[in-house]
Amino acid sequence: MKIEDHYRTEFWNGTISYGTFTGKNWLAIGGTHHPLFQIFVRELKHLQKQGKINFKGYSLYVCGGILEDWLSWDVDLVLIGKPSLMAYKILYNIKKLAFIYKVYIDVNLQPSIKGVMLNCGNISKWDGNFFTIKAWEISNKFVIDDFEGNKKIRLYKWKKSKYNLYEEDKIYPFQKNLNKYQNEGFVYSKPYKIL
Repeated sequence: MKIEDHYRTEFWNGTISYGTFTGKNWLAIGGTHHPLFQIFVRELKHLQKQGKINFKGYSLYVCGGILEDWLSWDVDLVLIGKPSLMAYKILYNIKKLAFIYKVYIDVNLQPSIKGVMLNCGNISKWDGNFFTIKAWEISNKFVIDDFEGNKKIRLYKWKKSKYNLYEEDKIYPFQKNLNKYQNEGFVYSKPYKIL
């Protein structure tokens, strides 16, 4: 991807709700060098310096479409570590920043990067065996409402867990990633650690 592609931006005036957050007027960004993504990472570091969150025992990876040569309407992040009150605070603050800066961030907690590394960067090496990994989020409700009043409500089957988190088993590799590889030979870029 050329550096100027990172700066691409588009606007959508619909509404997104996730858990207790609701926001209107969203931006798609072209890559991780986009100023809004850089501001987001800077703000997370600032929250850590203030003692509001702590990444000790956690790693945050970026993956998915934001690393590809297209405009992405969401930023996929995976927090690696164990469920805890601090994990909840990190996930909550990531979502809060997403709603402040109007760039939707899809983030969940997983105990290992193994599944994400297979999905993104290593799907061509898949041995044919699916496997599950536990994942946690701070809500199981996601609502999109466009400017014409078309509302889509998604209540995921994530069950309430410790630390006010919702948990689910994710099956790897994702079928959409596998299909894209098998049908088009496409391999998503390898995730990388941002914090």
